[in-house]
Formats: sequence, structure tokens, C-alpha cells
Amino acid sequence: MAENEKKTALLTRMTKAELLVELEKKEKLLRQS
Repeated sequence: MAENEKKTALLTRMTKAELLVELEKKEKLLRQS
């Protein structure tokens, strides 16, 4: 059970990081246009 929770926490962190990267990309594109 604890192992599953650790994996889920890692996945959540990764997903949040990916979302932040996507937001930064969008902001850069908006500034360029």
C-alpha cells in the first residue's frame, strides 16, 4: 500500500511539472505573437 502511494505521489509531481512546462510554452508563444 505504501509503495502505491509513493508511486502515485511521484506521478502527481511529474504531471504538475509537465503542466507547468506546457503553461510556460503557451505564455512564450503568446508573447511572441
